[in-house]
Amino acid sequence: MALFVYFAWTVVNQQQQLLKVNNKINEIKSKITQEKENNKQLLEQKKEVLSDKNIEKVARERFGMVKEGEQVFIDINK
Repeated sequence: MALFVYFAWTVVNQQQQLLKVNNKINEIKSKITQEKENNKQLLEQKKEVLSDKNIEKVARERFGMVKEGEQVFIDINK
């Protein structure tokens, strides 16, 4: 009888441990999915930032650069 009780207690204990481990695995899988989505968004942002169009925009707005052959007009009334 004692052996049966010990066996039953061991099975229940192991089931609880397995449930905890499975819950932890599911949490980690969820975090991985979220981080993959975040990584995807960051890669898209990187692609946009490094695009020729964006580089040209930054060069014009921040550094006042112009393309070769372009004429720049400055409003002196400001």
